[in-house]
Amino acid sequence: MRPKGLRARLGFAGWLIAAGAAAVQEPPPADPDLPRLHRISAEVATSAQPSSEGLAKLQLRGYRAVMSLRIEEEGALEERLVVEKLGMEFIHLPVRDIDADAVQRFGQALRAAPRPLLIHGDSGNRVGALWMIERVLEGAALGEARAEAEAIGLVDSELTAQALATLNRLRRSSASQPSGPPSDPP
Repeated sequence: MRPKGLRARLGFAGWLIAAGAAAVQEPPPADPDLPRLHRISAEVATSAQPSSEGLAKLQLRGYRAVMSLRIEEEGALEERLVVEKLGMEFIHLPVRDIDADAVQRFGQALRAAPRPLLIHGDSGNRVGALWMIERVLEGAALGEARAEAEAIGLVDSELTAQALATLNRLRRSSASQPSGPPSDPP
């Protein structure tokens, strides 16, 4: 079991900010092998689907892991072979819908993944949607988190609506749960 350090108390996004990393940084120059590459911090970047050459560039830059939100039909299994051949860890987190299950799996994988880490989907929409929810659940303002999500690649209005509906359900669910340990009956 991991000790409850600063990162555990602040959550992942808070830890990034406390570590001196801005929540959103200026993107590096465009690279067709790493489309929509967006550095969230020195340890985490996002993108649309990288090419094999892009994955090799990440490996040369010291990246240790790649998290793919793509489903099998989008080629995620072929990507695994490339990533592992390059000596990086491949984290396959297939996401079809932005629902509570996807949010939970994303948060767990994000906290456990080796760094530096690239998180990607096919276009950046799913990554942006899940990032927005994660940031709000960690305490960021919705406007700030939504701006970060759009910079990452969340441009699909239906997916945005799905993410906001999921976020609202999660907020209502957490608000209805009692806080603190249950008390013993008298």
